[in-house]
Amino acid sequence: MNLSFIPDLYLKGKQNQQQMQTFAMQQSLHVLQLPLFELGEYVAQEVEDNSLLQWEEGELFREERDPSQEEEEEKMRAYRESLVRERPSLFQHVMQQAHLSFSSHEDLKIAEKIAGNLDERGFLNLPLTQERERAVLEIIQTFDPTGIGAQNLRHSLLLQLRAQGQEESLATSLLSRHYDLLLKNNLPLLQRKIGCPLHELQKARSLIASLNFSPGALFSSEINKPVTVDLFLDHDGEKWTIRLSDEEIPPFRLAGPSRLPPKDFSLIRNDLARAKWLINALYKREKTLRRIADFLIRKQERFLLGDRRICTPMTLQEMAQDLRLHESTITRAVAHKYLFCPAGLFLLRSLFSSGKQEAAILLRDLIKRENKQAPLSDETLSLKLSAQGCDIARRTVAKYRNKLRIAPASQRRVINS
Repeated sequence: MNLSFIPDLYLKGKQNQQQMQTFAMQQSLHVLQLPLFELGEYVAQEVEDNSLLQWEEGELFREERDPSQEEEEEKMRAYRESLVRERPSLFQHVMQQAHLSFSSHEDLKIAEKIAGNLDERGFLNLPLTQERERAVLEIIQTFDPTGIGAQNLRHSLLLQLRAQGQEESLATSLLSRHYDLLLKNNLPLLQRKIGCPLHELQKARSLIASLNFSPGALFSSEINKPVTVDLFLDHDGEKWTIRLSDEEIPPFRLAGPSRLPPKDFSLIRNDLARAKWLINALYKREKTLRRIADFLIRKQERFLLGDRRICTPMTLQEMAQDLRLHESTITRAVAHKYLFCPAGLFLLRSLFSSGKQEAAILLRDLIKRENKQAPLSDETLSLKLSAQGCDIARRTVAKYRNKLRIAPASQRRVINS
C-alpha cells in the first residue's frame, strides 16, 4: 500500500500515540510490582512532575475507616518501627569485648587491626609478625563467638574444641592429624590408621559436625528494612474483610479547569494522559490485589485463621489460571508485599510453593528418611523428586543439597560396627 500521501504530522502523531501506549503499559506493570513504601515515593514524584495533578487534603484512594481499624493500623505502624534496628557487626562485637580485655592503647589498636581484617566467616587472613600482635590474637581467639580469629576452618574447629575442654579428645586428634581423610569421610581407613572402634570414630565425627563452621556469619552490619503491610485480611467470626493499606500513598487529584497552567496544548495533553494512566494503574493494582486476597481466602481460609498445620499447597501458576491472569502479572503482584491476617504477618510470596522451595523441602525429607547404610545418590534423588512432581536435574539436586548444607551420599553413609 502506498502511504506517501499520509501527512508527516499524522505519522508523527501515530508514533507518539504508540509510544504513550507503551509507556502506559510499562507504568501499569511497574505500579503493580512496587511494594507500598516505594509506591508512595513513585506517586509523589509523579504528582510533582505533572502539572495537572495536585495534592489534596482528602483521601482519594482511601476507604472509610472506623476507629478500630485506625487503632489496629497504628499498632501495626508501631510494630514495623520496632523491626527497624541495627544488628552489631562482627567488628563491633569483637571490639566491645576488646575494650573489656585490654587496658593499653597499643593492644586496643592491634585488636582493632585484627577485628578489621576478619572475613565474613570470622577468619583472619592477615599475617601477624610481631610477638605482641600474636599475643593479642590469642586472647581474641577466646572471644565470642568461639572460633573467630582462626587461620582457616580446621583451626576454627580446633579453637572451638579447646573452648569445650576437648583438647585431648579423638575429635581434636582427627582434625590435627587426619583432616584430609576426615573430609573424605573415609572411616574404614581412619579406623585402620588410628586403631579405635568405629562407634568412637562416629561419635567424634558427630562432635565435629555440631561445631560452627562459619562463626562470623552470626553478625551483620546491615539494617533491617521496615515492614510495610500492603494487604489486611480481617475476620469478625463470620465473614472476611479485605483492606488495602494506602497510608504511604499521598492523596492527589486532577486539577480543575480553572487551575490549568498556561502551557503548550500538546504538553497539557501529555500530562493529562499520564495522570489518567497513573490513576488507572493504581486502580488495577488495587483490583488485582483484592482478587489475590479473595483467592487466598478461598484456598487457605483455615491457615489464615491461625491453623498453621493446614496450608494447602498452591502455586502462582494455579492462581493465574484461576484468576485468568498471566503468570508474570501474578508474580509482579505478590513480589515484595506483606499480608497481615489473624494468623500473623506473612510475606505474600511465601504462601506459594515455588519450584525451589518445594524441591528443597522434598529433598530434605527424602534424605531424612533414607537408609543411612545406603544413602541416596543425587541421581536417585532426582528421579524420586520427579516422581513427586518436581522435575529437577541431578546437578540442580546437588546445588540444592549444598545450600541445605547436606553432604553427598558418600559422606552420609553410616557403617555399622
